[in-house]
Amino acid sequence: MASWNGDCSELENLLRNNQQEQETTPAEDHFIIQISEQSSRVVDVAGEGINHLGDNTGSEGSNQPSQASANSTVLQAFTDTSEDNPLASSSSTDANLAQQESTVNAVEEGAHHPAISFLLNGVTFDSEEDSALHVVAAAGDTEQYVKCAEMIYGEATHLLDATNKNGDTPLHRAATAGNLNMVSRLMALAENKHGGRSMKSLLSKTNKAGEAVLHCAIRGGNIDVINKLLSKDPELGRVPNEDTSPLFLAISLRRLDIAAELFQLCSALSYSGPGGQNIVHIAVFQDKALQLLLEWCRSKNLSMVQLTRQADIYGSTPLHLAASVDEWHRSFSILFMDFMTAHFGFPFCVLHRIERKGPTSLLIEANKSSLFQPDKMGSYPIHVAAAAGRVKSVVIILERFPSCATLRDGRGRAFLHVAVEKKKWVVVAFACQSPQFESILNMQDSEGNSALCLAVEAGDQWIFNCLFQNHRVLLDLSNKNGVTAHDLADLKIPGQFYFSRNPRSMILRALQFANAAVSDSRPDHMHGKDTRIIDEDKESEKLTNASQVMGVVSVLVATVTFAAAFTLPGGYRADDHDDAGTPTLSGSYAFDAFVISVALAFICSLLATVGLIFSGFASVDYSVRGRFSDRSKLLLHSSVRSLAVAFAIAIYLVMAPVALKTAIAVCIIICIGLLYQNWAFRQDIILANTIRKRFGIWEALGCSIFDEVFQNFFFIGNNFRAASIFEKPLTR
Repeated sequence: MASWNGDCSELENLLRNNQQEQETTPAEDHFIIQISEQSSRVVDVAGEGINHLGDNTGSEGSNQPSQASANSTVLQAFTDTSEDNPLASSSSTDANLAQQESTVNAVEEGAHHPAISFLLNGVTFDSEEDSALHVVAAAGDTEQYVKCAEMIYGEATHLLDATNKNGDTPLHRAATAGNLNMVSRLMALAENKHGGRSMKSLLSKTNKAGEAVLHCAIRGGNIDVINKLLSKDPELGRVPNEDTSPLFLAISLRRLDIAAELFQLCSALSYSGPGGQNIVHIAVFQDKALQLLLEWCRSKNLSMVQLTRQADIYGSTPLHLAASVDEWHRSFSILFMDFMTAHFGFPFCVLHRIERKGPTSLLIEANKSSLFQPDKMGSYPIHVAAAAGRVKSVVIILERFPSCATLRDGRGRAFLHVAVEKKKWVVVAFACQSPQFESILNMQDSEGNSALCLAVEAGDQWIFNCLFQNHRVLLDLSNKNGVTAHDLADLKIPGQFYFSRNPRSMILRALQFANAAVSDSRPDHMHGKDTRIIDEDKESEKLTNASQVMGVVSVLVATVTFAAAFTLPGGYRADDHDDAGTPTLSGSYAFDAFVISVALAFICSLLATVGLIFSGFASVDYSVRGRFSDRSKLLLHSSVRSLAVAFAIAIYLVMAPVALKTAIAVCIIICIGLLYQNWAFRQDIILANTIRKRFGIWEALGCSIFDEVFQNFFFIGNNFRAASIFEKPLTR
């Protein structure tokens, strides 16, 4: 406690009292200094031949620290009034104050006493196990803390080189805390002890994390401490020679001001980082760091070729990392580009107006050859950029070196294959709509798969559309197993429990319309798992779960419509009326429509509930359950739609006489909401547009897909028939 608060008087009292007790009492086996009453910071004191507290081989007293025996002495250090100390003046006794005032030259009188050495050899009972000098070095930087450090050093000089559990010396702790005066004094003590060689050895000493004092000073962020350390040893910037260097640490902490100081003051610098990286690897993740680093290297005439070619343990160069993170900031132009790419095509007019500055362009200017340096997986920077979906990096690389488009990775794939596999549709759209990349559109990898085959394998409809719309993409290529894109699309669709407007179904429909080639081998001989094979147990479980969900909705709709039939809008006529008990608003067209809508909603939900009861029974044959579920789904769809119409008409009946505009607005909102139930119609439009772009409008108008589009548009109620989960979309 005395060391922590920098209380020199209290520290002197502890040392003197301990000396006096040792002179009148046989040597104790064990000492404990409790640093704070509310914390677990305890100093465990042990000398030669004395076992630490808790050691199973120690004395009986050490195994029972709670007992006030002759084998253990507990010393509590009280401080003076302090805002940081909960044991302030209210807990200080007059005896303690008098004892502090009577302290005169206690240290000089008991210099080098064995008991004092035992007391100062203690460590705190926390995760760091600091000595007294560690504690005072990190606690403060005022004169009293420096004086306490000198006092402790005078009694136990070996503590200057002592390490805690983390391998930190007191100088490490002082540098981490940013205590300039403490660092200066500890360095002076080390220099006075054994000369400059000892001081430099202390400065270059690393902890268990491999960090020297300069690393700790960088983490502390005090530039004055850093300047002080470098003034004593300008070669600290190269310690350690491997692993994380001080410069790498400064850049990773985004302290570019410290990095600039290291460049100016260090006579020798290490550029290494963890995992085989260097300072350029970490600089690419920051906007200004890489540019400043290149300027510093030019000012010192340092070659960037070696740094940019250095690969980490995964074989990644700085350009690999830059290509994976370099992207345009979100702006209106970027949002517009994404929208145009998704609906119309890649907007090259916008691309030419977007800036190219960034880590990718800077590293290419520094060393162009790194573009053709693969990592351990055989991937070049262009592959990494495509896998991450970084359009900016892809554009910059291919604009400067178009030949990078044909580079193959370890699996024989170009950047287009990688983008398709990772489902980066913007990169795919850029490649498909750029005429100079025609040579890679039909390139096959080491397994014989083209980009179209990989798109079908991934089941991504947007990427498939980008490739399918390009006239130069061949649809009939087969891989080394003899499987074509059509075969893959057919094999990937499950047998029955599958929505016919899912992306894979739309992909198959497009290939069938294009009359894409199929394999000449038997389907059961094709390589790969045929997902069309039905596992009735799993399908039955899916059907049961679906029946339970739809059953809840069906019963809820039936309950609501039953209640609506007896709580009609407008209420009933009074008893004194000729038609007592009849609905007030009866006779109007809107009221009749309301009653019919409620009746349709009720009967459809009731029939759907009955059908779902049969479809939920596992004892019923699977094919019969499927038919019941299919019909119940249609009925439930109609009941929900009828209920929505009844709600709109009821609002109109009540509000039209007093607020006609509000009533009409409610009806319009309900009609728009009903369109959401027909979202599958959008899939038909997308498919039709895809076919139009490849074959033209006149050829597409004659296809059956457009017939179905128009049928769904004019007969919206039939679209759920097409969405039957038990309808095979198209069979071979």
